[in-house]
Amino acid sequence: MLTLDVDTNGLDAIAARLSATVESYVSKEARIPQTGLRRRLFSRVEDGELLKIWVGGKPVSPMKIGNPEVYIGGVKVGRHNFPGSWLGDVYSSGYEKIWIRLHSKYYSRELYPTIYRAGDRGMARDHRFPVVRAAIPVEQYMDAFIRSNKGGLEYAFLRDFEKALKAEVING
Repeated sequence: MLTLDVDTNGLDAIAARLSATVESYVSKEARIPQTGLRRRLFSRVEDGELLKIWVGGKPVSPMKIGNPEVYIGGVKVGRHNFPGSWLGDVYSSGYEKIWIRLHSKYYSRELYPTIYRAGDRGMARDHRFPVVRAAIPVEQYMDAFIRSNKGGLEYAFLRDFEKALKAEVING
């Protein structure tokens, strides 16, 4: 059995290139800047022989893609409109976020796909709550990209790994 001292920096560089490919595709499909998708791909080496890559598909906060603009009918961030929403500091978080009332006529799961709790944090007795935080879904685009390009991603990873391995062997 051949035992190699794994250079995690080299594997991290390979994972970063794969991450850039995924980010580029998803940002185009979801119509958001790539900076909103940063830090979504993590990798780690287990037992010196298995590289695991995790791709995060949580919805992106609209605050990560641009500065929100409040207009008469709601809030706009970049190319995304959130009708019936408002910009405010709810639940004393200290940060302004985009919110909508759960019972608003503009609320829909497609437009407000949040993974966050819907506002039942002890304030449900107040008639204004529950509220939901706005988010931009990216999981469907990541799944579609990974499913359609699985062979290409594996090939790119193996090609880059082979280059790194050759360089390690040649340079000792």
